[in-house]
Amino acid sequence: MTEWQRQVEARLSESEERFRGAFEFAAIGMALVAPDGRWLRVNRSLCRIVGYTAEELMATDFQTITHPDDLETDVGYVGQMLDGSLSHYDMEKRYFHKDGHIIWILLSVSLVRDAAGRPLYFVSQIQDITERKQDVTALRESYRRIRELAQRLETVREDERRAIAQVLHEGLAQDLFAMKLNLDRLLAQATGRAGVTQACQELAAAIDKCMLDTRQIAHELRPSALAHLPVSVALKEHARYFGDISSLAIRVVEIAPIPVLDEATALIFFRTAQEALTNVARHARATAVDIVLRADPESIMMDIIDDGIGIDDDALPKAGSLGLLGIRERVGAVGGMLVVRKNVGAGTTVSVRIPRFRNLGE
Repeated sequence: MTEWQRQVEARLSESEERFRGAFEFAAIGMALVAPDGRWLRVNRSLCRIVGYTAEELMATDFQTITHPDDLETDVGYVGQMLDGSLSHYDMEKRYFHKDGHIIWILLSVSLVRDAAGRPLYFVSQIQDITERKQDVTALRESYRRIRELAQRLETVREDERRAIAQVLHEGLAQDLFAMKLNLDRLLAQATGRAGVTQACQELAAAIDKCMLDTRQIAHELRPSALAHLPVSVALKEHARYFGDISSLAIRVVEIAPIPVLDEATALIFFRTAQEALTNVARHARATAVDIVLRADPESIMMDIIDDGIGIDDDALPKAGSLGLLGIRERVGAVGGMLVVRKNVGAGTTVSVRIPRFRNLGE
C-alpha cells in the first residue's frame, strides 16, 4: 500500500469517526432508514424519544411505530423522494412510544444516493415536540372556554334584558298608565281652577314622556318586533329612535332581499347595529350612518358605514374589544364573522356575515 493510499484511508477513517460521534451523540434523534422503511442505524436521542432500544428499533421499520393517521402522508413523501420529484421533506407526525402513549415529532428527511443515482438510505432527523403540541392544545382549550364564557355571558345578558323589559312593560308602564287615568279624572274635576288645570296638564305631559321612554327602553332591551317582523323593519324603527337622540342621519338599505330569519339570528344583527351605532355616536364624530343589508346564496350580510374620523390604525386589532366582544363571539358561534375596518376615504365600516344555513325560517 502506497503512502498516498494510507493517507486516504486514514482520512476516510477519521471522517467516519467524526460522523459516528456526531450521529450518536446528537441532541436530536437521528436515523438512517432503508428505502423500504427499515431502521438501519439509530442514535441514543431517538431511542430516548421513542423508548425503544437500538436493537428493538432495527428489528422493525418506521411504519410500525407511526400513527396510522399520519402514515399515508409520510409514505407518500417517501415515494416522491424515491422517484426524484421531491428533494427533502419536513412534517409533524405522531409516533407510538414503547409504553403506548403518543408522542409528537418534527421529522426532517433527506435521501442519500450512490454514484449511479440509486437510493441508498434516508437520513432522518427527529425532534420531540410533544410538549409544544400540548401547550398549543391547552391554549386552544383556553380559547374555547373563553368563547363559551363569552357566549354564556351574552345569554345571561339577554335573559336579564328580557326580564327587565318585562318589568318595564308589564309593571312600570302599566303603573304610569294608571297614573295617567287618575290624572285625567282629576283634570276633569278641576274645571275653573286654572292652577290645578295647568299642573295636571304638565304632569300629564311628563307621564306621557315617561311612558314613551319606558316603552322605548323596553323595546331596546328586548325588541319584540323581531319575533314577527323582518329584521330590516326592526332596524328602521331603531334607526329612527337613535337618530332622534343622537342627531345622526341613519339610513337602512336592503340591497338584496333578506330571507325570514329565526329570532336568535335576527337578534345578532340587531345587537350588532345597536353597539355599532352607540360607538359611532360616542367616538366617530360622524353625521351619517348607512346600515346596508344584503344576502347571497351562501350568506346574510350587514355593513354599518359611518362618515366619521375613522378608527385609529392602532385600535383596529382590538376594535370593539369591550362592546363588540360578546357579539363577535355570538357571530363566531354560528359560523359567522365580524370585521371592523377603516374606510379608504373617511369613517369606519363594521361588517357582519352569517352563513345562510343558520336561516331556520326558510
